[in-house]
Amino acid sequence: MPPTPGAADIAERVVGRTGQLLAVLGVAAFAVTLSSTVLGVLARFFALRGLEWTFEVAAIGFLWTTFLGAALAETRGENVAFALFSDRARGGLKRALRIGAAVVLAVLAVKLAWSAGLVVNRSGHVPTPLLRWPNAVISLSLLAFALAAMLIAGCRIVSALRDDNEPSAAPADGETGR
Repeated sequence: MPPTPGAADIAERVVGRTGQLLAVLGVAAFAVTLSSTVLGVLARFFALRGLEWTFEVAAIGFLWTTFLGAALAETRGENVAFALFSDRARGGLKRALRIGAAVVLAVLAVKLAWSAGLVVNRSGHVPTPLLRWPNAVISLSLLAFALAAMLIAGCRIVSALRDDNEPSAAPADGETGR
């Protein structure tokens, strides 16, 4: 019978699933950006009217691609980190550094979410120049990034706190557990 997953395992799975969702959304946002850019270039090359909106859609897609990509990189631990210190640390210091980095990420994410919420509240209903879409479409990309970062930070904190507190799995056959 496999061991019951602990809180740290569940937190890692949540971050993994979040990364998968971010990857799918990021690819979709990139596809919108690329196709809109190509359509805009073709419209200009062939002097087609009525496709002026393509560059605005490309810009919106680019913002979403950027923020989703940054959140995906964070799920994989590929963003800027203090690896020089944390990779060399052991035991309690390593755990403290993991928790400290996650707390900093959480604080920054909360501030970004607060800021994005204020922007959406103040100017989210103002239409964009060409499409008459609300600016909220643009501002929500930052809010989505901030919420993903909060989830990642929370899972990292749970994982770091539970790593040492959970009993390890039973030894495999033939092992003594020492």
